[in-house]
Amino acid sequence: TFYGDIFDLPNGDVNVVYLTPHVPIAWHRHQKQDDHLWLISGMLKVRCFDPDSGERIEHDMVALPGARKVVVIPRGLWHGYEALARNTVVLQFNGPGKYDGTDEERKDLKDEPWETV
Repeated sequence: TFYGDIFDLPNGDVNVVYLTPHVPIAWHRHQKQDDHLWLISGMLKVRCFDPDSGERIEHDMVALPGARKVVVIPRGLWHGYEALARNTVVLQFNGPGKYDGTDEERKDLKDEPWETV
């Protein structure tokens, strides 16, 4: 479940995503914005890759009381995430501008499988 632009900020979007376990929100990248992910509850796996350098990054996150770890995904970097447990909720800030749909590029899981990254 996606709740988009919940605060209607002038310089970005704040979204809340309630995730289904083991269903990846897979490969995409943005040309104009950076993503900031903060895990509110549950367990999350974040994966990123750069096809030019071959670099692959993986973050496993567990929501703990008082924890405020934010994963920042810079514009241009392929990324996705997956809930590893029920009741996983992510707060996402996209900035610096508003998302307008022209910023996002997607990659099919057939071209870049989620499990092999």
